[in-house]
Amino acid sequence: MDNGSGFMSRAAAGENGPNFFIAAETITAAATEADYILFWRTDPSITFEVNTDAAPARTDVGTEADLASATQINPDASADDVFYIEDIVGATTNNKVVGHFVGGTAVA
Repeated sequence: MDNGSGFMSRAAAGENGPNFFIAAETITAAATEADYILFWRTDPSITFEVNTDAAPARTDVGTEADLASATQINPDASADDVFYIEDIVGATTNNKVVGHFVGGTAVA
C-alpha cells in the first residue's frame, strides 16, 4: 500500500488497495521509511499462490476476496475485493488458493 508519501506501507485486513506490490521478504514491525525491501509487482497477469485464513470452498473460485491479514486472504469476505481466486491448491484443508491481485495497475 502507498502511504501517501511515496513509500510502501504494510497492508492489513480492511484495506482495499490498490496493492501495487507484494513484499518478497518478511517485513518487521520495526521497518522504517527508506528501508530497501524486495517486492513483486501485482500486475493482474501474474498469478500468486496465497494462504487463506480458513479452508476455501469450491464456491469461492471465480470470486474476489479481502485481506484477512498482511499474510493471508479471507475467501469468505468480499467487501474490499483485492484478490481474485482462480483455483484451490490441493485439498481445501491446505488453506491455499491461486489467483491475482486486482487493482494493481496504475491508472493515469
